Amino acid sequence: MSKGEYNLILDQLFSTMSKKLIEHAREEAIKKQENLRRTSVQNSQTKINIHNNKVQSNKQNYKINSNPHNYQENVGIKNYETGIPIICGYHESLCLGTKQRFIKPQAITNIGAKVYKAVCSRNHTILLLEDGRLFGAGNNYDGQLDATVKEHHIYNFIPIKPNRRFRDVSVGYDYTVAIATDGEVYGFGGNYCITQKNECDQHLIASFKPLMPGHKFSMVACGYKHFLLLDKDGKLFVLGLNYYGQIGMGDDVIGVIRPALIMENKTFSYIACGPYNSAAIEKNGDLYTWGDNDNGQLGCGSMEEKIYQPQKVASGVIAVSCGGYHSAIIDKNYQLSTCGENDVGQLCDGTYNNERVFKPRLNGKQIAFVECGGNYTMIVDIKGNLYGCGSNKFGQLGNGQISDKGDINQVIMTNVLRVGCGPAESVIIRRK
Repeated sequence: MSKGEYNLILDQLFSTMSKKLIEHAREEAIKKQENLRRTSVQNSQTKINIHNNKVQSNKQNYKINSNPHNYQENVGIKNYETGIPIICGYHESLCLGTKQRFIKPQAITNIGAKVYKAVCSRNHTILLLEDGRLFGAGNNYDGQLDATVKEHHIYNFIPIKPNRRFRDVSVGYDYTVAIATDGEVYGFGGNYCITQKNECDQHLIASFKPLMPGHKFSMVACGYKHFLLLDKDGKLFVLGLNYYGQIGMGDDVIGVIRPALIMENKTFSYIACGPYNSAAIEKNGDLYTWGDNDNGQLGCGSMEEKIYQPQKVASGVIAVSCGGYHSAIIDKNYQLSTCGENDVGQLCDGTYNNERVFKPRLNGKQIAFVECGGNYTMIVDIKGNLYGCGSNKFGQLGNGQISDKGDINQVIMTNVLRVGCGPAESVIIRRK
C-alpha cells in the first residue's frame, strides 16, 4: 500500500468513524507494517543461511548437481538455472565460434536462448541451451558438429540436430556424445573402433542412432578417445580406447566398441574424464579414479604411471573435474582439493609443486563449482564469484589480461553459475 493510498483511507475514516476507531485503525496499520518488516528480515536471513549452508534449498541442489544426472524421463534440464554464455581465450581450431582471440570476455548473443552447460575440446565447442537444444562451433572435419554440413570450420554457432532435445552433452577430441531427454544416448564424429590388439581404425558416425537402444542414461563425460556413461539407475558404462587404463577394465583390454558395464555392484552419482583418465563418485561420496597417472592426477598417491583398475582415493566427495594432467574435487562441506601437475600453478596453492594426493585449497572458502581446463582451473564460490588459477597465456581465465598464471585471490567475475573449459578457452555461464 502506498503512502497516498494510506492517507486517503484515513481521510475517509475521519468522516465516518469516531476518534477512538481512527486510533485503533492506526494501531492496526502499524502492526501490519511491523509484521511486513519482520517477514522481510526473516527472508533476508534465509538467503544468508542458504549461502552459509544452514538450510536446504534449490541453490544447494545446484551446488551438488552441476550436471542434470538425477534421472527423470523427458524432463531434461528445465529445473536447472541457466545464464548468458561468455567466451574468452583461444585455440588454433577456432572452436570458440570466431576467428579472433578473446582476451576480454565477450557474450554470445546470437543463439536466442540462455545456456545451461558448455563443453569444449581441442577441436570444437558445444552449448546446451535451456530448452534442450544443442549449438556447436569449431572444427567439423569428422562430423563432430554435423556430418551433413560440408564446411570443415564453422565459425558461428549452429544448431545441432535441431529437431531433438537433450539433457546432457560432452565432447572428446573429435567426437560428441549427447543424451536426449528420453534418456537415449547418441554419438557423432570420429569413431575409433578396435580391430585387433594394438590396432585401431577410424570411422565417422554419420548416422544419428542410439548407441544402446532402449537403455536410459542420465550423464556423459568424454575423454580424448574414451567416455563414461551413467544410466538412470547410477550404473557406470565405459567405451573407447584403453591405452592408459582409462576404461578401467585391466591391462589386457585394448578398448571396447560398445558400452560396457564396470563396477556393477556399485551405483554412482557423478563422472568426469581427463584426456586419458577417468573419475566416478559413488552415491555414498566415495571417489574412484583410474587411467593415466603420470603427474599424479588420479590422487591415489601412487608413483605408477598407469592405473588399470578403479581405486578409491577419497570420501565425502560431491563433484570432480579432470583437466589436462590435474584434477579437482569438491567435498560435502564445499571445500576444494586439487592434485596432479602444477607447472603453471593450476592447483591453486601458490606453488609450482606437483601433488599425487588431493590437498585442500583456498583456505576454507566454500566452493559451488569447479572446472579444470588444459593447464588451468576455474572456480565458482557459493556466492557466484569466479576465480581462476594456472595458465592465462591466451586470456582463458577471463580477467581481460594475458599472463603466465592467474591470481587466485582475484574475483574475475560475479554472478557466475558454471564454466566450460577446453585446452585454452573458456565459456563462462553467467546469470543475466
